Amino acid sequence: MASFHDLNIASKANAGIEVAVVIPSADTNEGIPTGDVLTVLSIFSERFRKAESEGYRRIRESLKATEDKDQKISQSVYEEVALDSIAQLVSDWSYDEPCTIENVKEFLSANPHMYDLINRLAADHAVFFGNAATS
Repeated sequence: MASFHDLNIASKANAGIEVAVVIPSADTNEGIPTGDVLTVLSIFSERFRKAESEGYRRIRESLKATEDKDQKISQSVYEEVALDSIAQLVSDWSYDEPCTIENVKEFLSANPHMYDLINRLAADHAVFFGNAATS
């Protein structure tokens, strides 16, 4: 019989995987690699889960702060929460600048194709865990 200790999703989610930084290309769906890499975490990582929870809290606080209960939260609040959450998925990179949340947010804002790539990849469980999620 197996032990629950044999199943360790958290360690793989927090370790992340290396992802090539690419430039969009009409010739290939994968893009053209720049030679730089990012370490991308899974959506099951502690960092992302904390950011997601904080984002929900910020949205709730924004709702409470509106005096008109029929008024909707501005799109910018949702965009900020999403960017903050996606930025938490990048734990390291090969650039000269330090991999801080502010630098990652600036990078993702300037490179929306990488934002989309990271967003999709982080939710692709097969990439992180394969068929067997044991360590």
